[in-house]
Amino acid sequence: MPKPASPRPVSVEKLGSTKAKFQVQIDGPIEAVWKEITRTDAPIAAFFNSQMHVGAFQPGSKLAMRSPDGKFTGVVGEILEFEPPTLFAHTFKFTNYDDPACVVRYELEEHDGG
Repeated sequence: MPKPASPRPVSVEKLGSTKAKFQVQIDGPIEAVWKEITRTDAPIAAFFNSQMHVGAFQPGSKLAMRSPDGKFTGVVGEILEFEPPTLFAHTFKFTNYDDPACVVRYELEEHDGG
């Protein structure tokens, strides 16, 4: 299967002082994008080339983004919503900063051409 093209920013919407909504368009099938954002068998380029570790893809499960060798955990979170292949939401907290966790929400939908 061909690798999806690089994402193109479509819009950035500021939602108050601490929220933003980013929309991107990826020219590729929804199944390929879903597979990439939920893969656990290899590093994910969009997640700082970290590998996702998760007990189960279901709300309440913990997730961690670790270096490929598993020695460093850069991000921790909890799955909030999981509805393949269109919705994946989780909290996201960098382990080396004191910042509060944020929510990352992927809402995938197909358009003409992918």
